[in-house]
Amino acid sequence: MFDISKDMDKAIQKVTVYIGDLLGLEKKEDCFVTLSEPEALDTVKIQRVQKEDNKAEWALEYFKTIFPRILVDHDIMNAGRKCSNEDVCNLIFKKMSVAEYIVAQYFDAVFHSPQQKTNEQ
Repeated sequence: MFDISKDMDKAIQKVTVYIGDLLGLEKKEDCFVTLSEPEALDTVKIQRVQKEDNKAEWALEYFKTIFPRILVDHDIMNAGRKCSNEDVCNLIFKKMSVAEYIVAQYFDAVFHSPQQKTNEQ
């Protein structure tokens, strides 16, 4: 039996990306974002476009639209309060190197992980 209240965390893959150094902090581990795998329809869209020539540009654009939905945890604050997912998204996408790094780490983990390869077979 699958109990959504207890088992959902086991079923949905999550990726934590450390970005402290990219935001000017001393160590990479000083700041993180944790993202869940995308929903099925988002996954299909991403996989379809990965084969096209403009995939890098599209991936960033599309990732920005789903980022607030897939962001499950972070430690980004504003005046002592945890930022909203939308505020974190705006921060991440203000700096190209941060956005590209997160997208690359996320796509590699979610779409090229051993779990994903097993599911595709």
